[in-house]
Amino acid sequence: TYRNSTQVACLIAMPATAILVFFPDRVLQIWLNYSSVNEAVAPVLIPYAIGNCVLAISSFSFYIQFSKVELKLHLVGTALFLVVLIPSVYFLTASEGAPGAGRAWLFANLAYLFLWVPVIHKVFEPKLHLSWLGRDVIPVFLISASAARALSHLQLWTDVRLWDFWILVAICISVFLLSTLASSFARGYLANATNILGKVR
Repeated sequence: TYRNSTQVACLIAMPATAILVFFPDRVLQIWLNYSSVNEAVAPVLIPYAIGNCVLAISSFSFYIQFSKVELKLHLVGTALFLVVLIPSVYFLTASEGAPGAGRAWLFANLAYLFLWVPVIHKVFEPKLHLSWLGRDVIPVFLISASAARALSHLQLWTDVRLWDFWILVAICISVFLLSTLASSFARGYLANATNILGKVR
């Protein structure tokens, strides 16, 4: 269903985004092995990562419209998105450079999620938006961000690239598993799987 699919998307996108937000230097060091660029790239990476995560969640409003074969609001929303994005990129890039472009991308996507997606939901699925946001999106966001932030305070790193890679993988898995606790769909799936295994035994 729409809401279950949203939760699955959140479970994929939000832990990954949380890792990029709270461990940007480590991700870049492991990926590029060139520490001198980390300080320059991290301020660009973070807003783009969050913006892409927001885009992944907002895009579900398109699927409702596509299923109804009614894309008028999608076209209007895309036009409004560009009206916000293009001037934002121009002015923020002029004043802040590449990080400004990232912030413009983030701002435009947040505006679309909080201002336009509710309109789409109201038209196609009345009374859906608040429960969708409050039960399917925000809980996974809170757990992912909280878990990644807590783990970022631990002194786990060895400064050996290979070992740090596996430490980062373990952190990613931990954040993902903790995030599943916030998803009713994931909890139900795990409960059903446990019941099936219990019957097999």
